[in-house]
Amino acid sequence: MWWGCFAAGGTGALHKIDGIMRTENYVDILKQHLKTSVRKLKLGSKWVFKWTLTPSILPKLWQNGLRTTKSSGHHKALTSVRRNGPKFIHCGKLVEGYPKRLTQIKKCKGNATKY
Repeated sequence: MWWGCFAAGGTGALHKIDGIMRTENYVDILKQHLKTSVRKLKLGSKWVFKWTLTPSILPKLWQNGLRTTKSSGHHKALTSVRRNGPKFIHCGKLVEGYPKRLTQIKKCKGNATKY
């Protein structure tokens, strides 16, 4: 499995995950690669962190990981992430459905699909 970061301008850091992804691993990966990716992609301070995780991991991540990063100067962003968590989950589900949608579009040669 891989963790990756991307934006319209390109791909940020990639991290290979051996074994099962746990909340602790995810927090470590974010600490290690998120800021690096923001710098590499030249996003400055205008970026939004979005993710796709199962709902059972999100509360643990907020409790254990995001609270420890308040001192990073992104307090407003973290508050927004906590408040908008359900929206992020919804967006994640939409992204998970893209492969099926793209396959359907290809199969219909760009014509109307059930999506």
